[in-house]
Amino acid sequence: MTVITGHVIPRVGYQRLGPQPGLGIEVATTDETRERAECAGPHRLDFHQIALVTAGFDDHEVDFVPYSCAPGTLLWIRPGQVQRGFPPPGLSGWLIWFTPDFPQLPTTDHLLRDPVRTVRRDLDKEEQSRLVTLITELHAESTATSPDAHLLRHLLAAVILRIRRLSAPADAPDPGHGGDIYTRFLQEIEGSYASTRQVEDYAARLGYTAPRPSPGHPWPPPDTPRNTSSTPASCSKPNVCSSTPTGPCCPSPPGSASPKPATSASSSPATQG
Repeated sequence: MTVITGHVIPRVGYQRLGPQPGLGIEVATTDETRERAECAGPHRLDFHQIALVTAGFDDHEVDFVPYSCAPGTLLWIRPGQVQRGFPPPGLSGWLIWFTPDFPQLPTTDHLLRDPVRTVRRDLDKEEQSRLVTLITELHAESTATSPDAHLLRHLLAAVILRIRRLSAPADAPDPGHGGDIYTRFLQEIEGSYASTRQVEDYAARLGYTAPRPSPGHPWPPPDTPRNTSSTPASCSKPNVCSSTPTGPCCPSPPGSASPKPATSASSSPATQG
């Protein structure tokens, strides 16, 4: 991996160190990872990182939230998320790194683009054993003299689908909450929050317009009721876009996405254009 200097938090770009440097996936043990020069402080990933802990106890910080790790803990850090040096000294296990465009399989595409992310899963011994078997095969192919990209994609898909079957924490957000527009809104924030914080920009990308309030007439009017009808209406929350014709206005469910700078509170809500 290479470090690309950013304004505040450095970005870490993907760089494979094994055979075929252009291949968009790499698998390593934590011992192999410690031999490399890594960022000790907070850094933002430009690729996916799946980590499975097989031994040890320690904490790992993702988006400035500490997660307690133990044997069977799985962490999935996605592009744009911030972590503090991994692996911590007290942990051992496996790491999978892959670029967002590597999988190229319809069976996993929607899982990779899911902006409502749950970072952590806790596996029992049977689940951990099954996943370690898959990752071991993935590692063997990844480190082969001539790794097969097609085989690696399918092995990675098996890992991702196995993770998908794991039980989610009780407080995990529902990826379907808010409908398609809400999901697309979160995806736009994930990709562009560093360059724009204006709700008008996000509304335009989603095919909506954002009317500006007249001087002396704040928007929305005080005590504007939340839209629950079947027709589109302006959202009563100034920092989110309006709903689809069939869905409710789109509030952000608690914990639905990684911490990002808030959109401008002075921006008016979006209405469909």
